[in-house]
Amino acid sequence: MNNPTEYIQALYQIVDNRDVIALSELLHPEISFRFGNADPVQGKDSVVDVNHQFFDSIAKMGHSFDGIWQQDDVIICNGEVNYVRKDGSFYAAKFATFLTIKEGLIIDYKIYADVSQLYATNT
Repeated sequence: MNNPTEYIQALYQIVDNRDVIALSELLHPEISFRFGNADPVQGKDSVVDVNHQFFDSIAKMGHSFDGIWQQDDVIICNGEVNYVRKDGSFYAAKFATFLTIKEGLIIDYKIYADVSQLYATNT
């Protein structure tokens, strides 16, 4: 990982495309993944499954970045994610992601975002 900005941009292009196959190629077999307040998910296959479920629950998403930093084997980024729900409505949230890289692969993946209203219905 020579350039953290390029790494983050490539990762989030994969995420925004909702491409679990390409995502799986970036994950260490012993990965730990945590999205917000959800329980951590352990192991590559389980992390791919939970991401597949999430990707299938929305119509589309796109990330923009306010900052990207690297400290040793950790890359941190923050910005805004814009979701399109299955009903065509929109939801935006600020996010921060912390990635720990081992042997060129993501071994620890933490996402912090308030998605509590992502699945809220308009009444």
